[in-house]
Amino acid sequence: MKKIISILIAVILPLFSLSAIADPDYGVTLPVEIHNSTNRPTRGTVYIPLTCTYESLSGGIVTVFAQNIGMINITITNTNTGNVINDVVDSSNGQALTIFSGASGNYVIDYTLLIGTTYEGDFEI
Repeated sequence: MKKIISILIAVILPLFSLSAIADPDYGVTLPVEIHNSTNRPTRGTVYIPLTCTYESLSGGIVTVFAQNIGMINITITNTNTGNVINDVVDSSNGQALTIFSGASGNYVIDYTLLIGTTYEGDFEI
């Protein structure tokens, strides 16, 4: 009997998890892969001091900074419509939310530091 109950729990419990992820009330979280776009040859792994995700419930891009890298200019471009959103954030806060329409399309995101280093990524909504 214990074995049957264990099997039922193992099969039914993940179904509840999947329905919660698919529920529109939970929104969509989409990781954005960021890479260094400064024209410098690299000979190994490059440290990227930030990560970002698109979060539909927040209505924008959440950027998390691994360290204080100063003021950063963020540019989000919808490559389908040409719509551009600019934001300037302070990385000393640890994270930043850049709000934009979240309309469906393909986007390019650029992070430019005051020292000229740039990071970029792309995502689709």
